[in-house]
Amino acid sequence: MKTIKYFAMLLAAVSLFSGCSDDDDLSTQNKNKTKPSVTVTQGTVTDTQFTFTLTASEEAAQYAYVVFEGKDNAAPTAHDIVIDEVSGKLQSDAFNLADAATQTINVACDPDADYQVFAAAITATGLLSEVSELKVYVPDTGIPTPVSFNPSGNTVTVTYSEDIVVGSTGKATVRYIQWGLGNILAAVEIPAENISTDGNVATIVCPKPGNGAGYIVSYTAGMFEDASGNKCLAMNSGWDNNAGKYVNIGWDDDTVDFAIEDNYFVPQPDDADYNTPTTTIDFAFPFDVYDAEAKNAVQVIFNEAEGISYLNAAYTLEADKRTVKVTLPKVPTATFDVQVAKGAFYDVWGNESAPFTVATDQLRYSNFQVAIKEGDYTISYTAGTNVVNTASGTPFSARLVKYDNTHYALYADWFNAFGSINALPTLLGEVDYANNQIVFDGTFLLNGNPYSKPAFGMGFYDFDQEGTMMLVFWGGGNSGTDPVTAQFDEDGYLTAISYFDYTIHNAADGKGLAVYDACADGTMTYVPAQEAGAPAQNIEAAQNYQMLSTPLAGFKK
Repeated sequence: MKTIKYFAMLLAAVSLFSGCSDDDDLSTQNKNKTKPSVTVTQGTVTDTQFTFTLTASEEAAQYAYVVFEGKDNAAPTAHDIVIDEVSGKLQSDAFNLADAATQTINVACDPDADYQVFAAAITATGLLSEVSELKVYVPDTGIPTPVSFNPSGNTVTVTYSEDIVVGSTGKATVRYIQWGLGNILAAVEIPAENISTDGNVATIVCPKPGNGAGYIVSYTAGMFEDASGNKCLAMNSGWDNNAGKYVNIGWDDDTVDFAIEDNYFVPQPDDADYNTPTTTIDFAFPFDVYDAEAKNAVQVIFNEAEGISYLNAAYTLEADKRTVKVTLPKVPTATFDVQVAKGAFYDVWGNESAPFTVATDQLRYSNFQVAIKEGDYTISYTAGTNVVNTASGTPFSARLVKYDNTHYALYADWFNAFGSINALPTLLGEVDYANNQIVFDGTFLLNGNPYSKPAFGMGFYDFDQEGTMMLVFWGGGNSGTDPVTAQFDEDGYLTAISYFDYTIHNAADGKGLAVYDACADGTMTYVPAQEAGAPAQNIEAAQNYQMLSTPLAGFKK
């Protein structure tokens, strides 16, 4: 380059006069000559760059400059400037007068910083100028700008391009989005004590309305400022429906499932009636909720004689947006409870309800309804005319014993034939609370356990010494296999029993021979314990009490 070439020549000239570089007058060839000069004029100054102009006199062959950072640097000698032997400099360069008498120099800088420029010139014969100086102060006029933000929960941090402090004039607001309803609420001012800075990071803590909320944070100009008082611009944030995303500072808090607590359920009165189609189990949230209308959202668990069952239940969320009424899908006959699937309901912020379940052995409700009265009863009945029992129509003894929550066993001295109220069959019946009856479907107890074959059509006893005839037990209906039902009143006492009979059959071929006795229009009367006596004896009772193994399927008389 041309500058380098001339600078090399200049170095050679200076070298010739290096011995007298501190006293130019000692050089005979420069005696009485005018010294060169160079002026330094400040140009534009910004946060990132300043300029200055060098102007050399006509006596100069070359001129040079050095730049220092700071304002208290000692001025280097003209000799050191022109030969570029200055240490600690930020920037330097040299120019040939033949190319241009003036040069404009650009220097990269920092805001709010001081700089010094020193310049000198030299003639072709080595005569040096005085050192010129320019001091430059670069003010900080740059506005702090946000670089990024990072939200977490109800807090957001905003990173700026430089260190900041909380300004004296700004304020910040937050708008919440209720994702459960799709509503954007009006702006709420964020308390000043919830806003702080550390270095170039601002922290804004928003009041938390609830889990799952959306947050949109905005603030006015001057909310933050740098050390020079330059105020940040306003931050205007929002939600873009078309793009489906936040504009500027916005985020969603994590949703958290909310529990359905035991104490949300309304206590049932002691006299609760679970036998009508309008019976409900109610529970109420302490806050507004909305129905997600999910499939199989609410079920009722029944623990009954036939086992555990789960039935879908209809329910309504009342106008108060808190109370849920669950309609029982059927009349319960033992213990039961309500369970709710996850996500059956949601709140205004979009959080879902957690599942609510109850262990099957801890069901909280029961509908045994009537306390059925166990103990001794007398069965009175009207028999037909074609029976062989000479004592027909004589009341006989029976005893009702609870088997489990939904089943009762009926022991009897059937038609006074056996001399014991533990005579077979011991019928096992299921309670039908809805109709106030016990239904004996033919299941009977053998050695205290339910027997797999039905009592109806079963030959339980020999009727004669030789065993050629047998007594067979039958229920109702034309085939004798319809259930035997016992009605009970509102106090739990058995009051009536439906048709059943004993018939006599040929043991060899099962052919029906006669009706031993039959109970039609049977009534049952409770016998207090102090009045109960020994059952009546019948001399015509069967001679051998022996259960026969083969039922007479489909055959009655």
